[in-house]
Amino acid sequence: MIDFVKDVFFKLWNCPKSMNSLTRIFLICPVLFLIIFLMPWLFSQPIFHLKYLVINVSANDIQHVKSEELKRIVIGKLNGTALTSDLSPIYRSVLSHPWVKEATVRRIWPNKILVNLREHNIIGVWSDGRFISQAGSLLRFDKLQSESIRSEKKCLLLQLDGPPGTVLSVLEKARMIYSKASSIGLQPTSLQLSTQYDWRVLFSNGLKMELGGDNLGTPITERLDNFFNSIDWYRENVKKDLVSVDLRYAQGFAFEERQKFNINKTSSNKKINKLKSCIVNNDGNEVVL
Repeated sequence: MIDFVKDVFFKLWNCPKSMNSLTRIFLICPVLFLIIFLMPWLFSQPIFHLKYLVINVSANDIQHVKSEELKRIVIGKLNGTALTSDLSPIYRSVLSHPWVKEATVRRIWPNKILVNLREHNIIGVWSDGRFISQAGSLLRFDKLQSESIRSEKKCLLLQLDGPPGTVLSVLEKARMIYSKASSIGLQPTSLQLSTQYDWRVLFSNGLKMELGGDNLGTPITERLDNFFNSIDWYRENVKKDLVSVDLRYAQGFAFEERQKFNINKTSSNKKINKLKSCIVNNDGNEVVL
């Protein structure tokens, strides 16, 4: 064993290339150890203390996540300098805000933290009072916030309802019905999926529509198209307001007319008719604070 070690040593000693490589290793290692040892001390210096919080907020209408709130969240979860702090607790705290849909948190050399976030876009109200976001999330706010949301919206909040776990299905159906109805000037205000999984729609002009379920022989889209394609003929020939329409028939529909013209149209109904549905609003562009 000793002879083997001596043999290796003499071979290295007599090889300039190997000796140069060993020399570089012995020189580089202490430098690396020194850098690793000094890095925590270096990054804890005052120059790396958090001095700037950069916030980019994407909001649809009124911005609800305030910069002061985010400042308190970030500072409360900061456990070091801008470079040494663990960003995971900050990210989780920002994401826990009831208005935040998605967020990213990252560092900017040497003393900044950047927070990008997108707010929920409220488009409707579920039957239990929770608000529905564009992505289909159900959000609950206190009474004061709920009243504020209703008053600040410049569009019509859809009233939606359905059995547990059907939010996304109801929202998808509402978008489809709105797309078809708006082309002939009808404004859906309410969509309900019953416990028997039958669809009912209410429009801003008071028209009630029974759509039945998805298990009927004719798809809902075809039955809707059949009705909407007949509206012009009905308006030209009957010239009476529709009270209700039943689309649970394969090739036709039943309807009920208003017997007497109602001249007492309330101002609230007129206001609803002028409002555009919130369901067609898209998320806004980023706003730099």
